[in-house]
Amino acid sequence: TGGSPAGSGTITQTLENLTGDVLNAVFTVTPTSTTGSCPGTAFTITVPVRPQPVGTNSTEPAVCSGTAFNIYPQNNITNGVTGTFSWTASYPAGLNGGSPNGTGNINQTLTNLTGGTLNAIYTVTPASLSGSCSGSSFTITVPVRPQPAGSVTTETEVCSGITFNKNPQLNITNGVTATFTWTAAYPGGLTGGSPGGTGDINQTLGNLTGGVLNAIYTVTPVSQTGSCQGANFTVTVPVRSQPAGTNSTETEVCSGISFNKNPQANITNGVTSSFNWTASFPAGLTGGALNGTGIINQSLDNLTGESLNAVYTVVPVSQTGSCTGSSYTVSVPVKPEPTGLAIPSSQAVCSGNALDEIELINTNSLSGTVFNWTRNNTANITGIPANGSGNITGNPLNNTGTAQISTYTITPVSTGGCTGASFLASIQVNPNPVVDFT
Repeated sequence: TGGSPAGSGTITQTLENLTGDVLNAVFTVTPTSTTGSCPGTAFTITVPVRPQPVGTNSTEPAVCSGTAFNIYPQNNITNGVTGTFSWTASYPAGLNGGSPNGTGNINQTLTNLTGGTLNAIYTVTPASLSGSCSGSSFTITVPVRPQPAGSVTTETEVCSGITFNKNPQLNITNGVTATFTWTAAYPGGLTGGSPGGTGDINQTLGNLTGGVLNAIYTVTPVSQTGSCQGANFTVTVPVRSQPAGTNSTETEVCSGISFNKNPQANITNGVTSSFNWTASFPAGLTGGALNGTGIINQSLDNLTGESLNAVYTVVPVSQTGSCTGSSYTVSVPVKPEPTGLAIPSSQAVCSGNALDEIELINTNSLSGTVFNWTRNNTANITGIPANGSGNITGNPLNNTGTAQISTYTITPVSTGGCTGASFLASIQVNPNPVVDFT
């Protein structure tokens, strides 16, 4: 196409051949002499016209950001002419990584972190392989879907033993809705976590080391639309240590004697803590608080005749971060204190006569209990000891002329060294009559 049907003089034409084959243009020429205008015999001039490649515009299937694509422009040639190709590229803002121009196939890896699909437009100029005939330019449009762009974060510290839930979508900075797979790295001493997973990171980790340990999750995002994979990013979760306590049984204490137990002494991993505790007392062990905080300071009474255990269940809470540890027990054995009774507890006797023996009886059957005693009014009642142990006997003397009373304070002491409550016995010593011979 494009040629004139006739003319004179020089044959000047621009012909187009889009058929795919060589076509001949045949010009029949009639010559006429310039002198005399004598016509000559007609002759033909044949001009073979090679075809130019004909390309069509196309929009390719969308590709993912960061994924290589390879486009063969020959596929856009509609008339079958084998061509060579040169091309230039136009990239909108946010579409990066592409070459501005090239030849042959369009082989590119483009990055789109904008959050929306962006089009790379390649303007291709074809030239036939045979004859190097240039065709009209055509465009190839490549839509590039965005990949999710994640940011590295370090989360707020969590306590050992407390469940946390992290949604990785919160780390996506370009608004691309994504699905997630993740793997985890835990340092020595951080336990209870999964090695990997999908979706939210929901974990309960144990840290008994005494220091803060970091769980590091490497997350791979994939867009829900187009399944475009983004670059990995990390989520770091610092896990505070919880205090680790150990059960203990303390040294025996005596009934009625205060003891002071600092639960911090039972913490094995050095975490400074505060403490809440509850107490369990068996029948016969009295005087203790049922619960409290901090140091266990108690004075318990055991009058049963055998050792009894007070059991304190302690819950430690770290002072830094308020992380609650597992409860542990502190057992305090309380030795019984002896109880006693004097029989008789009072009597009257004449000066110089023997006392009815005062028998000191252990009323709670603690074998080996010793009774120590002292008495008052030693100046007016003589002839008997001012102190001693065991049953009380003797022949008291009263030379004052009036009745005198001496009170014994008796203190029982067990073989375990526990002192019981003192009790009393008294004697009244009456004077003998004095004969006046005057």
